Order: sequence, then structure tokens, then C-alpha cells
Amino acid sequence: MSRAGCLRPDGIALAAAMVTLSPRSSGQELLWKVYGDPSHLGLGWVVETLGDVSGDGIPDIVASGGGYVRVLSGADGSTVYTIQAANFGDGFGSSIAVLGDIDGDGASDFAVGAPFATHTIFIRAR
Repeated sequence: MSRAGCLRPDGIALAAAMVTLSPRSSGQELLWKVYGDPSHLGLGWVVETLGDVSGDGIPDIVASGGGYVRVLSGADGSTVYTIQAANFGDGFGSSIAVLGDIDGDGASDFAVGAPFATHTIFIRAR
């Protein structure tokens, strides 16, 4: 994860390998894990932390696989929503940039790279 220091309100750090870990004196505890879709070449090409998109007060995560991007709940790893590539093979998800709240709706926004796409698509998440 390229953004260090993202903590849930309860002090648990969100870690890069799609697993949330909590430091404990006796080690670390696995809180949840998420599996990608094998037909889309897995999940975790790019992993970034977002602000709270789901509205539960816990920072969420955006992660890409081959041709799709998922926003995952930081609380339990459940899928908040998924965005599919417009065209398979356009490299959709090869990069993700967290932009902050650029539209003023109170939720973090992000951009998804697709270096082989021939057009740009803008999607407003709900």
C-alpha cells in the first residue's frame, strides 16, 4: 500500500496484502481477507486506502484485478462496489490514484488508469 499510516478509528492499521492486521503484544491477528476473481486474474494489482466511502466511519480500500476495481469495506472486507473495465485488455486497474473528496460529497474519490484505452470514462459512485 503506498499510503502509510491509515488507521481505523479503533487504532487498527490497514495493511497492503488485502489483509487487515492488528499489532498485539503476542503477534498479529488476521481480521479478514479477500479473494480476487480468478477469471479476472485475481485481485491486488494496486491497493490504496480511501477515506470512509461506505459511511461506517472506517477507512475503506480500493484494489484492482485484471479488468476490474473493487472498493472494499475497511471494517470487514466486504465489497462496497465493483467497477468493470469498458474493454478487456485496456489495462484497466493498472494504476489507482486517490484524489480526496474532489466533488464535495463527503467521500474520497479516485481515478483508475487504463493505459491502452482509447477513451476516458467518468463514473460517479453512489
